[in-house]
Amino acid sequence: GPWCFYFNPARTADIREVGFFYTPSFYGLQDVKSTGLSYRGNSFGADYTIAAHTFGFDLYRETVMTANVSVPLYDFLFVGTNANLDHLFVKEYGTDVAVSIDAGASMFLSANFRLGCSATNVNSASMTATKDRLPQTLAGGVAFLSEALNLGVDYCKEIGFPSQVRIAAEYS
Repeated sequence: GPWCFYFNPARTADIREVGFFYTPSFYGLQDVKSTGLSYRGNSFGADYTIAAHTFGFDLYRETVMTANVSVPLYDFLFVGTNANLDHLFVKEYGTDVAVSIDAGASMFLSANFRLGCSATNVNSASMTATKDRLPQTLAGGVAFLSEALNLGVDYCKEIGFPSQVRIAAEYS
C-alpha cells in the first residue's frame, strides 16, 4: 500500500497511487489527530513516494515529510531509502527539526516467498536541547504472498527497548 515504505523502504511494484488517511480521535482522546497524504509513482525503473504525516494536537505535534526511492539491483533484489524531515512542536518549549535516513532491502526467494530487512534513522538524527536521538530500529523478516493469503513474521529491535516478534496475516 501507499504507506509500506515506512516499514521497509525497498519496494517492488510498478504502480501509481495516492494515499490519504485521517484519524479524528487517536487512543480515545478527542483532541489527538493523525493525518497523512502520499503519492507513489514509478519512473525510469525506480519506485518513489512523496509523503507527509502529522500526529498530535494543539500542545504537541509531530510532522514528518518523506521522500522515498526504491530501485531493483536484480529482478529479485530491491533496495530503497527514505529521507525524512522530522519536525517537532511542543507548546511552551518550541520546535525542533532533524533529517533522518532509513534504508531497506527486499529479496524474492521464490514466486511466493520474500525476505526483507530495514533500519530506521541510520544517521542517528537527534532532536531537542538534550539531543535525544530519534528512534532507531532494525528489522528482518520473511513473508508468504499468494492470491488468497499473505503471512508475515519479523523480528524487530528498537535500540533501548526489548526486541519483539511481529506476526501478520491477511486473507482475501
